Amino acid sequence: MKTYNYLEYHLDENGILFLSINREDKMNALNIELLNELKMIMTEVYESDEIKGVILRGKGNKAFAAGADIAEFSSFTEDKGRNMARNGHRIFRMIEMCPKPVIAAVNGFALGAYRDWETDRKSTRLNSSHLKLSRMPSSA
Repeated sequence: MKTYNYLEYHLDENGILFLSINREDKMNALNIELLNELKMIMTEVYESDEIKGVILRGKGNKAFAAGADIAEFSSFTEDKGRNMARNGHRIFRMIEMCPKPVIAAVNGFALGAYRDWETDRKSTRLNSSHLKLSRMPSSA
């Protein structure tokens, strides 16, 4: 596997890929480069016989992921925003439909379009702030 700017990973001896979103200084907010990296590594997950499952987490203790990187996306044109949303939806669909188990080890905040998630951790906070922004979540 290759080196990524915003993802860290380790494949253990049992074939479990430990994958961390590494934008801790931005509460692991998803930008275009990170989304593209997720697509690349999920393609590897699909194609590799060595990878038996994935545990996905956010780096640090503050947030699993802060949703979209609003600072980056706020300057997009309507077409660029629409294309980014479609691409994000495809990537999250890859994760959702993966033939191998993918576990989200949610630590801290999980902001954005998360739905149908269960948690038993008191430190976990799921929130969808799209209504405050008058936007529909791209992954819904």
